[in-house]
Amino acid sequence: MNDTIARVRFFAQISPEPNTGCWLWLGTFKDDRYGCFRGERAHRAAWELFNAAVPAGLFVLHRCDQPACVNPAHLFLGTHAENMADMTSKGRSGRCAGERHGQARLNDERVRLIRANAAELSQRELAKRHGVSQRAVLKILNRETWRHVDA
Repeated sequence: MNDTIARVRFFAQISPEPNTGCWLWLGTFKDDRYGCFRGERAHRAAWELFNAAVPAGLFVLHRCDQPACVNPAHLFLGTHAENMADMTSKGRSGRCAGERHGQARLNDERVRLIRANAAELSQRELAKRHGVSQRAVLKILNRETWRHVDA
């Protein structure tokens, strides 16, 4: 399909959003909230239709943080690491860490207490006092878990 026909078909499946400048995708969607055009993600297709091919190893990211947006002006290229950092900075990592985790037995305050009392009490005693395993205490002290909690 030549680019002119592809662009016509592409534009038939968008709705410009006047307040944000986003071009919202109206066509089919994949399960992950991203539009689908010609067998690939619509925002990636938009990049290729209006810019150039996406170099190997790069991803098409959204400045506007709107998965349905296909406006090339709202898109930029980045590595996998940059994509993950962008996702995390926008609060979309899907990870519930710390006390937000549904199975958390501790909260930030108790983690601070564990760390503060580590010099005086054994890991076994800390675990017993806070109702967690000794391994959980070890991971807290080694900052393998609860890294976001300051000492």
